[in-house]
Amino acid sequence: MTGPLVNLAGRHAAVTGAAGGLGRSIARTLAGAGARISVLDINAAGAEQTVSQIRAAGGCADSISCDVADAGSIAAAFDQVAASGPADILVNNAGINPRQASLEVTDETWAHTLAINLTGYFLCARRFAERLIAAGGPGPGAAVNGAAVNGAAVNGAVVNGAVVNVSSIGGSTSLGRGNFPYGVSKGGVDQLTRELAVAWAPRGIRVNAVAPCQIATDGLRALSENPSAEGRLIDTFLRGIPLGRLAEPEEVAAAVAFLASDAAAMITGVILPVDGGNLALNAGGTIGE
Repeated sequence: MTGPLVNLAGRHAAVTGAAGGLGRSIARTLAGAGARISVLDINAAGAEQTVSQIRAAGGCADSISCDVADAGSIAAAFDQVAASGPADILVNNAGINPRQASLEVTDETWAHTLAINLTGYFLCARRFAERLIAAGGPGPGAAVNGAAVNGAAVNGAVVNGAVVNVSSIGGSTSLGRGNFPYGVSKGGVDQLTRELAVAWAPRGIRVNAVAPCQIATDGLRALSENPSAEGRLIDTFLRGIPLGRLAEPEEVAAAVAFLASDAAAMITGVILPVDGGNLALNAGGTIGE
């Protein structure tokens, strides 16, 4: 690829959990497509590293401290985001996965996982939408192929905004292996996406999600080289992915960029699998003919 797949010039994207991993890849990809990036993360050092990488590549970014498990921190973070113009793209990416068997999940683990992975998504989305609508957004809609993309004004301003939630294949099917609280939270993210898409469509805010399979992070790459039982878990992953490999962070980020862009102007309420065919494969199915 010689250039960005989509054009986000003039857009402002807030990306949570962008101090590293998939969030950093998403932030860099959106910046490469022309967006100004606000990196929201509780990890200040990692967030600054992401900002430095974006700036080194010629992009525009700043870092803002944000604990998505704390409503007050979220409110303060979006106040800072709006100080330089409200974001018109939000990527809800921050998340945790404390693996525990269902009968061993503590009250604290359950509450903390949902606070970050689900409630935090809603609180960030609500603050994002409130700020964007109050400011009138970047306009009533974008021009796509010469035609204005506009919604109908219902009790307020119509804007051109996009929320992309990072879900998981674990939100649609059970992964087992102690992923119980995580899977429940991601199932909630899927429904949150649908509900907000319908609720906010009249305001011109689209809400979609990506649902990746296992991603080739540094941690999983190291695991794949481990001859132990944990290392063999990679083989289990691959048996469920018809394309025969893990997803690359940049591939998930590209899907996020598409859903955030005007190329997806007629797409809302969608949970887009980025999973190499995982969700298309029946548990008893066979890959190939």
